[in-house]
Amino acid sequence: MKRVALLARIPDRLAHLPSTSSQIFLSTRRNHAEAVLSRHDLALINRGDFTGVKPSNMKPERENLPDNVIAKLQEQVTRNSRISGENFMKGILLPLEAGVSQPNGFAEAFKRSSDRFGPFALSLCGKVMPDIPSDQRAILMGRLWTTYEKLNIPITRAVFNQRLAIWVENSHDFDPLETLNDMELKYQLEPDVTTFNLLLKRLAFSEKIGNIEKWTLKMAERGVLPNMETECMKVMCNATARRYDATDEAITSALIKHGEPARSKAMGAALIGTVIARDMERLRSLLRQAVIVFKSEKHVLGVEYKDIFDRE
Repeated sequence: MKRVALLARIPDRLAHLPSTSSQIFLSTRRNHAEAVLSRHDLALINRGDFTGVKPSNMKPERENLPDNVIAKLQEQVTRNSRISGENFMKGILLPLEAGVSQPNGFAEAFKRSSDRFGPFALSLCGKVMPDIPSDQRAILMGRLWTTYEKLNIPITRAVFNQRLAIWVENSHDFDPLETLNDMELKYQLEPDVTTFNLLLKRLAFSEKIGNIEKWTLKMAERGVLPNMETECMKVMCNATARRYDATDEAITSALIKHGEPARSKAMGAALIGTVIARDMERLRSLLRQAVIVFKSEKHVLGVEYKDIFDRE
């Protein structure tokens, strides 16, 4: 009876201690509690115009494991071709940011598998998140990148290239040469052909082309071999700069080096560059050149949809 009475008085003895019921629980296990959105977070993402198909059911005790959170987001992107800003923030960004002040399993998973998780998380900050304007997507990715650095998550070439790709998707203003120097000096990474293709693409969309051949020289200095996409980016840059003789030469060069499969891609790049240059007369000329006339007198544009619209 004395023991029962003692246990009954324990709550009174603890009454002076502060309550922890309103604090956010940060697990040090492999799983994590559901993140709580602040007012600042809600201002970035609270539009509520996209729900999408929910991922398949999973046992509650396993659904917050880092691998399963990423798998659910991947499934949502696969099913819907997009993701909501709220799911990205609650599923990835806030748990990672929480790991800066108190280590958790989610942050540790990113450290162990940065080449697996790092690029995917960054890829969600592009056009796959259509319910958020591009300037706010840039803010979200900036927070994610800062968190990577604070947590010492390895910045690999795949991670860096994915950031470049999302910058281009979001029309983010960055200097290609400064970015290349940053990659090599700050992050001690070696650029590859994907890096240079993205930098050339940024040049084309910035309309500050300069000398394209100096980029070819930079690739050669680093032992990076150009591919078909590189040739197409040269086409786009020259078209944007209204260097039409150089554009035609670059298209011919792409066909010589890569054969007939390069025709649609090169012409698509030329069309995009001409649109950026806002030269309607040149655009009409290119469209006429790209038309294929069959024996049935059927006229078809010889440029695939993806080589124009999926390249933007």
